[in-house]
Amino acid sequence: MISDSVEAPDVGAHHQMRVAWSRGAGCRELAAALGSDAVVAAGRNWSETCVDERVDLLVTRRLPSFDLVSVAVPVDLDLAQVGSVAAAIGGGPHSDLAATVACGLADALAVTATFVSVYRDPAERGPVSLRLDRLSATHPASRAKLLGAPGAQAILDSLEPDALLVVGAPGGSWLQRQFFGPGHRLAVRAPAGAVVVRHSPRRAFHEAGDQGLVFGPHMAAGDALNLSDRPVVPVAEEGRLVGVVRMKVLRDVAPDVQIGSVMERPVSIGAAEPVDAARELRAFLEGAPVPVVDDSGRLIGWIS
Repeated sequence: MISDSVEAPDVGAHHQMRVAWSRGAGCRELAAALGSDAVVAAGRNWSETCVDERVDLLVTRRLPSFDLVSVAVPVDLDLAQVGSVAAAIGGGPHSDLAATVACGLADALAVTATFVSVYRDPAERGPVSLRLDRLSATHPASRAKLLGAPGAQAILDSLEPDALLVVGAPGGSWLQRQFFGPGHRLAVRAPAGAVVVRHSPRRAFHEAGDQGLVFGPHMAAGDALNLSDRPVVPVAEEGRLVGVVRMKVLRDVAPDVQIGSVMERPVSIGAAEPVDAARELRAFLEGAPVPVVDDSGRLIGWIS
């Protein structure tokens, strides 16, 4: 086995995540370590909790089919015994989350975080090294370790006796399949337990903020023109989005015309949709912030 260790740059404090936890051994403790005071208990309706509380990560006992937010699962975890944290870094979509969770735990426990990856032949070394360099540049890890070995067992062999392993869920990459594929349960053999993570894309509710004015349908066109210089403004009644109105339309009607009579159908993105979907609406809204609504049509914010 070949080992290359490099010091990673100090890039500042770990970003605080908003974490929810469900019932199960170690879930509340893991959530508290990752979220500090930004922690909530997940109710029976996980979706409602995640949207209302702007949850970034759900800590639960098993990997669920629920994919509204990213998930972390503790496996035989005893935080009091953890003296170091290692993240197994592969090429799949969960590796960035594994790095973030590892750094968050290392910060909370005041221990060292290490990113560890494996290359199987010399041709793979360059791409794997670049992946580690990228993560080291964007996360406050103290070390990055690159191993030349035929399989993921080398990562476990390289861990400190008191190490906690953070690893992506199965299916993301060759390395993750090494941990969870048929005949493999390597993650649970980490010295101080493991945390299995699964990444989900950022949703609209994560980015929804208070971006300004909302008109009521009974407002006069002249008053609306005096209040906003945005090209398009949402129209809401009792908190529910009922339409959008264009300023260029209001300029062509009498000042006392109610905007409800000239507004267009409501245009919005659902709170649970991937945030990237908002881009498709920006041109239609002439660059104005995109309204975000919950399942009942209630306006919860805007994506600017």
